[in-house]
Amino acid sequence: MKYYTKQQIVMQNRFFMQEGEHTPCIDFNLETMTFRIEGSSFVEFPSVIYSKAINWLEAFLKSPPISSLQLTLKLSYFNTKFRYVLFDIFTVLSQKQVKAIINWYITPDITDSKEDGEFFHECFPELEFHFIESHATR
Repeated sequence: MKYYTKQQIVMQNRFFMQEGEHTPCIDFNLETMTFRIEGSSFVEFPSVIYSKAINWLEAFLKSPPISSLQLTLKLSYFNTKFRYVLFDIFTVLSQKQVKAIINWYITPDITDSKEDGEFFHECFPELEFHFIESHATR
């Protein structure tokens, strides 16, 4: 399956996965303290692709503590299986002693976008969600 071979760069200070045909760009950058996921995800086996990103995030949060981080989500589409990936990411963030701010971009023509964000906000009230209306996902 072609989308499993997209470029991933894993360094001590950064995890980067290039956007693919079926996968979003993931850029977790410690130097700039920006964490973002942009694009769409509709892969059949998301744990194969996203486990490295989640493991990197867990390892980062075990290192010297930081006071806060922001995760920007600009998702044009994601399937049900990617919801589990987001759930795992939010679980990792909620279990650490860090103030996590989630910037969830909402595209008006994607009807489930806001509902999905609100669902996660209800599941993880300790995370600070900001819903930002956008006409484009990029």
